[in-house]
Amino acid sequence: MNRTIVAFLVAPLWVPLAFMIVGAFGRQMELAALYAVSGGMATYAATLIFGYPALALMWRCKLTGPWTAAVVGLAIGILSFFTFMIGVGLFLVDAKGGSVRKMLRNDIDNLINARISLVDFQGLVAPGLVGVVIGLTLWAIARPDRRALP
Repeated sequence: MNRTIVAFLVAPLWVPLAFMIVGAFGRQMELAALYAVSGGMATYAATLIFGYPALALMWRCKLTGPWTAAVVGLAIGILSFFTFMIGVGLFLVDAKGGSVRKMLRNDIDNLINARISLVDFQGLVAPGLVGVVIGLTLWAIARPDRRALP
């Protein structure tokens, strides 16, 4: 099997593993299993949607070192977290009968008025670190520095 395919199948498994470890320490395995499945599906989708184009671009630009993979993984981790949270937020607002337009307007107003607190930045640490680990795992398995673009 192609190393790139194996990398894309193995690397996203860090998310379900992390949720199961956290659940084991918190003794909430049922909730952790639910998060592991939903987080795993979202991570596989994000890895394919954002990760493969990023890897192809890295190959084309000959930016194939581990530091590049870590930085790109950080960015993709944060981007996919925002994408997932917006999707969940839109689903919940619609399910409660609220206005999606109102929710988006409030979020845009908050960003324009720069009401971003330290808590918002702390919430990006975990998705960013997981993105770094996934990016480095992809790099370690696919080894784009040792071969040409597939």
